[in-house]
Amino acid sequence: AKVQLFRSLKDGVTSVQKAAADALGSIRDKEGKHLAASAWDVSGAVGSRKEAGAEGARRRKAAAKMSALKKCLGPAQEMVDWLVCPLSGEFLREPRVDEHGRVFERDWIVRVPNVLVTFDDFQTKALAEALANACPETKLKEPAGQVPLEIPKVSATIKDAPSPPNPPVEISDEPLRSLLSESFANRRNVEELVEAVQEALRESVTYETFQEPVTSLVSGRAYNQATVTELAERSGQRGSRRPAGAMVDQDFIIDPVTRSKFDPNAEAPPNRALRGVLWALGKSLKSRRH
Repeated sequence: AKVQLFRSLKDGVTSVQKAAADALGSIRDKEGKHLAASAWDVSGAVGSRKEAGAEGARRRKAAAKMSALKKCLGPAQEMVDWLVCPLSGEFLREPRVDEHGRVFERDWIVRVPNVLVTFDDFQTKALAEALANACPETKLKEPAGQVPLEIPKVSATIKDAPSPPNPPVEISDEPLRSLLSESFANRRNVEELVEAVQEALRESVTYETFQEPVTSLVSGRAYNQATVTELAERSGQRGSRRPAGAMVDQDFIIDPVTRSKFDPNAEAPPNRALRGVLWALGKSLKSRRH
């Protein structure tokens, strides 16, 4: 009887110990999962803070570069604001233009999911390169930092991409040359720098300074709106309907430089960056006359 009582007590203690161990194990599992989740949340938060800190530093560096460029350009500095990507806040290095004529930095716009396609913008790139070469101390050819994995408020930023005021400003070569010569007065190769900027602002057909530049989305080249309109009128497009059975090519005009075909109504949007630059330069020239 004593042996049976002892065994019963032992079994009872063992059951209690097992139940207690199971309960403790369950508690530890829950604590472990909670701690793991907390550690995950904290690491994520820390990562976000680090990323936000890096992005803030990049923005500040980009702004400092813009300030340095404006200082370098002196009286022509207002055009700088039109050569900044609305997504990155940085000076354009590899500009891409969309169907609405808005210009963005290539490495940034490719991260925007709701933008299907953008196109080469060789004219804006030529101007950006000319200014970067004129002011090498600004290191504009180097990015201010890494592109974030996610770009916040993309839709709003694109929607708010700047448009130059109307009407367009007509700029003559000589006043522009005088303004740029003053801007680069402290540089050794003034004439070379001035010519590079003016070349980027000239149309390749008339060889005159742009007034209302549009960009061919097919070739990436810019032309005056008047030139495109004249080419369209020559081809019989403006104000006429395509006759039944006509070839599709009648909807297109030939690019004067690349000889590629493009639709002047759908594939030649106004280039907002170039128009903004011209507006800013015209404003600077006007203020100098008064």
